[in-house]
Amino acid sequence: MRNTGLQTPLWSSVAVIVFLLLLPVSGCGSSGPEVVRVYGRVTFNDAAPPAAGTLYFLPFASAPGGANRPASASFDEQGNYEVKAYGDRKGLPPGRYRVFVECWKTPPTMDGPPEESHVPEKFQSAASSELELTIEPGAGTREFHVNVTGP
Repeated sequence: MRNTGLQTPLWSSVAVIVFLLLLPVSGCGSSGPEVVRVYGRVTFNDAAPPAAGTLYFLPFASAPGGANRPASASFDEQGNYEVKAYGDRKGLPPGRYRVFVECWKTPPTMDGPPEESHVPEKFQSAASSELELTIEPGAGTREFHVNVTGP
């Protein structure tokens, strides 16, 4: 089939329209749903963690009109973290979250040695960790500390 030149502008226009429609939901800039800055420290039996790791925040109830979005936060060797739910935007949308922890002695791999976690089994799942966080709309900033207890 011969290209008449009429197809190229049509596809270019469609691409521009799709890009413009997706821009507001891509997480760029500060527009988007309300987020509340969440930061804190993870400790293991009231001491620094044995290694860096990750906290996971799973929503189970969003605030009226709020977003229902999971998030995570990496913590460093001292346990310090700050949540990012939308790319570079720091914070969580208002709502209620269950939290669980990941911190590996030996991380899981496809064909390496068996995985081994620093985290007691209780804290490895949102269903069993009993860690919950509520973010109220308009809260501004929320400090949330996690103490992983057990052997």
